[in-house]
Amino acid sequence: MSTRTFAIVAASLGIAACGGSTSPGYLMSTSPPPVAPNTIIAGADITFNPATLAVSKGTSVAFVFEGVAHQVYFVGAGKPADIPIASNTTASRTFANAGSFGVRCSIHPQMAATITVQ
Repeated sequence: MSTRTFAIVAASLGIAACGGSTSPGYLMSTSPPPVAPNTIIAGADITFNPATLAVSKGTSVAFVFEGVAHQVYFVGAGKPADIPIASNTTASRTFANAGSFGVRCSIHPQMAATITVQ
């Protein structure tokens, strides 16, 4: 095989290998992963996900703390107890009263979410 033929074959194989794949292992997603029902993630990206959540009266909501420390407090009459500083753990709070409750992080003031209890 000549050097030129070898170069053409090698280049063709390289292009074919970079052609991509539709296999799920090769797909990139830009949206956050789905969140379990009645769960809010206090993320390492300094956001609450989801930022709004609607639940029925008496529902427990899980707060998943990822990577960095968060200290969650609630705003609104009849709110549940605040969550002390935590990271890499999950804490739950039961929303016993109907209403709209703000969710904030005292460490990261830009973090905000709302839980509506019906």
